[in-house]
Amino acid sequence: MKKCLSLLLALCLGLLAGCGSAPSVDYPELPAVDTGALELESASNSSLKVSFLQTDWVAEPNTDPLSVYYRETADSDYTVNVNAQVSQAYDGTLSESDKDDLVDSIAAEGPFMNITEAQVMRLDGDPVIYMEETLSFTDETVDWMLDNGVWTEAWLEQMGGREAITAIPDTDQLLLYAVVDGQLCIYTGTYYEEGQKATVLEALTLMVQTTEILR
Repeated sequence: MKKCLSLLLALCLGLLAGCGSAPSVDYPELPAVDTGALELESASNSSLKVSFLQTDWVAEPNTDPLSVYYRETADSDYTVNVNAQVSQAYDGTLSESDKDDLVDSIAAEGPFMNITEAQVMRLDGDPVIYMEETLSFTDETVDWMLDNGVWTEAWLEQMGGREAITAIPDTDQLLLYAVVDGQLCIYTGTYYEEGQKATVLEALTLMVQTTEILR
């Protein structure tokens, strides 16, 4: 159930509607992953291909978003996962204005997403948008999902009903927005303990570095 919920919520996120460019800005650096000595594995769907650390993660290929799960939590109720998806064509580089528009868009999506950090950073010389947010599963969340057609009553019952959803603890997510080969890509990592955060960020960063656009 936790895997399904995290993927559905990732799909609810607002997307950047425009495109543009900005002058060079000295953004803080998001450290790249040194892939030289790593044993990597790849997974793909019809849109993109990404790589991940084989010893720590297992992929579910041909999903959209393309999903990878942390092995230590794969059989638990709270599965740490990362996913990647292609949003739209994007001509230009990401900027502070894009970040602000994105924050406003996500804030308007629903009552369950609380953005705690948002900034533009550089990864391998290119601007990316880095965000942290917390998802809250309350009765208001359930009502919003049903009213906006994200969930159906049948799906809700299949998941155990309203009580099962509202019993889910607050869920933390990291997000990276990056432009790869003219496509805006969204990378989302879901975790439940502070000690998992660095592992998730490394996996997301590696995904951005190794993304190949297939469509």
